[in-house]
Amino acid sequence: MSATIHKTADNTAQTHDLTSRAEGAVQQNGTMMEAVTQYMQQQGYRIIPVNPLAAGKTILGEPCYATLMEAAAAIAAQGGEIDIVNVFRRSEDIPPVLEQVLAIKDQVKLKVWWLQQGISHAASEQAASAAGLEVVSDACIKTEHCSANL
Repeated sequence: MSATIHKTADNTAQTHDLTSRAEGAVQQNGTMMEAVTQYMQQQGYRIIPVNPLAAGKTILGEPCYATLMEAAAAIAAQGGEIDIVNVFRRSEDIPPVLEQVLAIKDQVKLKVWWLQQGISHAASEQAASAAGLEVVSDACIKTEHCSANL
């Protein structure tokens, strides 16, 4: 699953999105991914789900897309941007996600590639950084948001 995040200086949500990716986890109640995405949405962030197993469904009030490319195309068509791609996948599954991230980076003005707590892939992180993305790995976006009181 993937999702995107952005807020303005006056703390109002933009049409920018948080894109999270976790195969099948979105529909499972009580998962860490569900808790994180719901929390971020409650803070005013728009969550755009990406999950090939749930594509076409509505999750957290938003349409779910099969790929980051589909989500990016839809957001770009609305004139929006994606600030953060937040990834909920196993570390060994990260390289193909990075391929999608790099494919959408310029289209949606992507700034940050976030790998949730317990997820890292050194070669992919280096490639993303070399491509101009800020990279955060092995960190929970909810925990960081709470700590920073964003």
